[in-house]
Amino acid sequence: NLVIDCIHGNDVMPDSSFRFVPGQDPEAMIDKITQYEARFESRAIRRAEALVQEIQDYMKANASWQDRTGDARRGLRATVVRTGPKGQGHTLIITFGHMDDAVYYAINLETMQAGRFAIVGPTLAYYTPIMLERIYAGRD
Repeated sequence: NLVIDCIHGNDVMPDSSFRFVPGQDPEAMIDKITQYEARFESRAIRRAEALVQEIQDYMKANASWQDRTGDARRGLRATVVRTGPKGQGHTLIITFGHMDDAVYYAINLETMQAGRFAIVGPTLAYYTPIMLERIYAGRD
């Protein structure tokens, strides 16, 4: 008797796995896969949305330049964008940096003096492993 268990990463939430058993109705199997995908997608979106707020707060707290107007710091943003039709496996894109053209000199903050005042690159380096762990490995 062959049984195939499918569990994504370290995701140990209740009902996060599904089981195929030979002889099972194909429609029932498709329903289980669809339900699993919806649960996984919902959790991934929720985790990504929580991360963007954390990333935004991190950038604002750790930007090393001295504020004169506060506009550059206020312009630091993080967002999550979902692409593709709902229920058909979107791609989640997390973007962060100087948004909304808050200040014309944002690029200078990132590049002048060999990146002395940069916050986008260091934030990417710090958060890349965290994003992968939290979103894909199932950790909140």
